[in-house]
Amino acid sequence: MRTTLPKIDDFQQSAILSSVKQSFQQYIEKNSVYSQKIWLACSGGRDSIVLLYACYLLALPIHVIHINHKIQLTSDDWQDFVEKFCQNLNIPYISKTLQWQSITNINEQHARQARYHTISQIVEEQAILALAHHADDQAETILINLCQGTGLAGLSGMQPFKKQQEFSKTLWLWRPLLNVSREQISQFAYHYQLDFVDDPTNIGDKNQRAWLRQSIMPLLKSRFNHFLANVQRTSQNIYEAQQLVQQQIEQDLISCQFIHHWTYGQKCLYINELKKLEQYRCFALLHYWIKDKQKYAPNRQFIQQVYQLIQHTNSEHQTILQWQGLHIRRHQQKLYFLSQDYVELLQKSSVKNLKYVINNNQQTFFILQKTSTYQLQLINFYNNIHLEKIIIRPVLHGERFQRLGQTFHETLKKLAQRFHIPSWERSLAWVIEDMNQQKLAILLPQLAIWLHDASFYQINLQQPCSWQLQFVKQNPIKKTLNMC
Repeated sequence: MRTTLPKIDDFQQSAILSSVKQSFQQYIEKNSVYSQKIWLACSGGRDSIVLLYACYLLALPIHVIHINHKIQLTSDDWQDFVEKFCQNLNIPYISKTLQWQSITNINEQHARQARYHTISQIVEEQAILALAHHADDQAETILINLCQGTGLAGLSGMQPFKKQQEFSKTLWLWRPLLNVSREQISQFAYHYQLDFVDDPTNIGDKNQRAWLRQSIMPLLKSRFNHFLANVQRTSQNIYEAQQLVQQQIEQDLISCQFIHHWTYGQKCLYINELKKLEQYRCFALLHYWIKDKQKYAPNRQFIQQVYQLIQHTNSEHQTILQWQGLHIRRHQQKLYFLSQDYVELLQKSSVKNLKYVINNNQQTFFILQKTSTYQLQLINFYNNIHLEKIIIRPVLHGERFQRLGQTFHETLKKLAQRFHIPSWERSLAWVIEDMNQQKLAILLPQLAIWLHDASFYQINLQQPCSWQLQFVKQNPIKKTLNMC
């Protein structure tokens, strides 16, 4: 990548080139964290062709990606056009064609998801993806979000440089044309005699954005002076206000979250701390906490339901609130978030799914599902117990246990209540025995409980951190747990 941009005196007055150059210098040029190439998404339309040509004139290290959606009859012609355009300029390019076997009525959202998913498979981690959104697109986006009902994020619109973690990789979306209008882009294309393709979905009133573009935007521009610049300024003001709100939410989260939990698929908040917050702050925190890495944010109605669950006077209230496959549940004075993966694990876990193996002197469980493997691993269970001489089995129906140092027996339910284990985690309980079927411990997601028979091994209860439990979905996450 060039360390400095070339001077092009003849073009210094071009709003397009100035905007791209300044944005590149501000967000990319001096930051070594990002990739040494810029991927540019080019449909073949006027906007993306202009951005491509501007980057070419500025000698930026662009690699073009064209996604053939196979939606229009002329999709293949668009692909040929983009490929020839790149070949003439000697610009590297990749073309990919989408397949739609499982979807019949393809809408704009389907196309967007498929497009980004395909792009994420092509580019590297931390890649920069240049997009040709401009000031008119920004105004249209904000108006659409406003009409559909949105929060600060929707009203702040698109950002010139933003991290995108919607799919499997972290991408940086670079939009260097947000400060220029569609009219300026058209003038640039005319000046350089650039050919481009026209998307028929941009015409007519079936598409909301097309209707807004043709029927509403001209009226607003004629009625209000500097309409696009004003919208852009408002967008920036709202974005800055959003950052202030975000800082407050993160502070509230620190005071409310219960951080010592065993799996990435489950997290919780202290209800008593949530009740100390004003309602609007509690709503904002719940919205952020539930949204997490989900693609869509929960609506206000769902947040109100969660808020009512918090206010419930019965601490053992068993209501399950469901949204996008995840569960929000309450246990005593904690509010729990169970991810979609974790919910599937709880629903499908059974004796048939449990396998126990010995691997390099480490005890390993595997709970096998259709789509993924969840691994529970015991490491250094106890030095005085030979790992190859113990077995692990599910809890039997009605089975009772005598804790080490106690004279009475208890059911798993009573033990879970005693140690504040949520009811839904009982399906993930296992019994550890020696070869003589002496019960040594009960293994629960949050802790292990030594049993009476473990006294034969002269267990030292003062020894800290006797074992570790590992829950693996994609990236291993280890958590050291205590023995009780």
